Amino acid sequence: MYHLFPASARLSPYVDCFWQSLFNDLGDTGYHELFNAQFTPNLIFNLRTPYHLNDHLIHDTIFHGFNTKPIYYRHEKGNDLFGVRFYPQGVNAFSPVSQYLLCDRIEDASQIFGSVIKDWADQLAETNDISRRVQISERYMHLLLIDNGTMHHENNILLWNALKKNVDNKLGIDALASSLCMTHRSLDRQMNDRIGLSPKKASRIIRFNNVFNMINKESDSKILFDYHQYGYYDQAHFIKEFKTFTGLSPTNYMASDYFVQNLQSNH
Repeated sequence: MYHLFPASARLSPYVDCFWQSLFNDLGDTGYHELFNAQFTPNLIFNLRTPYHLNDHLIHDTIFHGFNTKPIYYRHEKGNDLFGVRFYPQGVNAFSPVSQYLLCDRIEDASQIFGSVIKDWADQLAETNDISRRVQISERYMHLLLIDNGTMHHENNILLWNALKKNVDNKLGIDALASSLCMTHRSLDRQMNDRIGLSPKKASRIIRFNNVFNMINKESDSKILFDYHQYGYYDQAHFIKEFKTFTGLSPTNYMASDYFVQNLQSNH
């Protein structure tokens, strides 16, 4: 149902992939998706009939930034979506809008990328071929690429990589601040300004996604792993975090269609 296409070398430091999803063969119940808390901003072009995102009926092109809460989609027969999935700090290379303003927000894409969005969407709607849609998108994104985007992006990547490394090594926030030659207070300010989250909250989401991605690669319906290995105190701590970032308990998630979908697609 989802088709992914890589970005060109020029855009690949900022763009994870382009994607297309056509829903032409759905029954009356539609197709439901759960996206857990994660750091994958998406620009989504709706090219045909409206779809549901949480409590919103989406008709046009939207952008959603980092989500610290689960997002629910419901697709109907005839939906035709084309999207750009960015790396965590990739959006800053194409828009001057600060990432912290976009956390847990669903915005009209023209508010983020300007009036070019309408022409871009009109051209995408003229073809169903994903290769052609990618070519169109590459052209518009090259026009949007901000002159100082590279330097700004590299500074943010340094912060982002240090954060991920700190989580992988199961170190505290003081250790992260020290590795970046910052005080705890300065790190808090930098993280909130650039990402819209405290270092602690961002670390929790990264840690959870490390486990969640592991679970979605396994077909076993039981969650068996060393909680301490991933930085959790115990099973109760893990279950609490799972509910916070997916809206479901681990047992209910693995008994759901969402788990089957993620096993099949892992997108």
